[in-house]
Amino acid sequence: MKIGWIGVGNMGLPMSGHLLEAGHEVTAFDVDEGRLAQVAARGAVTVGSVAEAAADAEVVFSSIPDDGALRVVALGTAGVLEASAGGATYVDMSTVSPAISEEVAEAAAGRGVSYLRAPVSGSVTLAEAGTLTVIVSGPESAFGRCRPLFERLGSKVFHVGTGEQARYLKLAINNMVHATAVAMAETLAVGRRGGLDWAQMLEVIASSAVASPLVQYKSEPIRDRDFSPMSFVSTSIKDQELFNAAAAEAGVSLDIAPTLAKVFREMMDSEDCDKDFFATVLRAERRSGLGEP
Repeated sequence: MKIGWIGVGNMGLPMSGHLLEAGHEVTAFDVDEGRLAQVAARGAVTVGSVAEAAADAEVVFSSIPDDGALRVVALGTAGVLEASAGGATYVDMSTVSPAISEEVAEAAAGRGVSYLRAPVSGSVTLAEAGTLTVIVSGPESAFGRCRPLFERLGSKVFHVGTGEQARYLKLAINNMVHATAVAMAETLAVGRRGGLDWAQMLEVIASSAVASPLVQYKSEPIRDRDFSPMSFVSTSIKDQELFNAAAAEAGVSLDIAPTLAKVFREMMDSEDCDKDFFATVLRAERRSGLGEP
């Protein structure tokens, strides 16, 4: 297939690479020249604008940071919808609000473009392995056409509805991810005060009833005190506040989620601002007067 790909960052680069490996023709755009060089090395044709990436593509993907970027990429002058031919499919894989996504859906319908919301759950490591979980909502016919592409990106692919359901589910999952990061930080601080061995405590947690794939995946770098960013604190703030706003718009009362946003906002004003979001561990230790284990 002729595919346009917009945004070849930490997630977009490996995902677009899997489609290249599958033999698809990928035309890529990113605002970062270094990223374009990386995707070109994998076999993509690189171009200088969103419009050039979208022109003549059967399917256009975007993997971009936030609502503002989606507004520009999808709805702007020379954006995806303006440049795409009628009958094309636009797949946005970003984590954005249901509200901006609804705007894109309305505009896509007016242009005769099928629109799929397809955020993913998983880390850069899973993106590189092609084992992400892909959560899709939008027209079933478009999903059927694109399913083989999604299956190159993820080991599990779900179609969850025809509207904004994928947006809500992605934000809900991230809320639980963030709750795990904060709860684990507090748990480890209390365990250290109780005299537990650092490495053994993490091993037991990762073998216990609470050992989700996330806990198991994060246990080793936490044990090694490696908080290099796989997902930045700034991204956690953005995603958590999107969840909180979606809950408010839906009339859902929250207890824990506002506290999670507060924790990550505090971390942005600390030495942890450029670390992985599981640096909640370091925050809890400082607040408890704990040094290195």
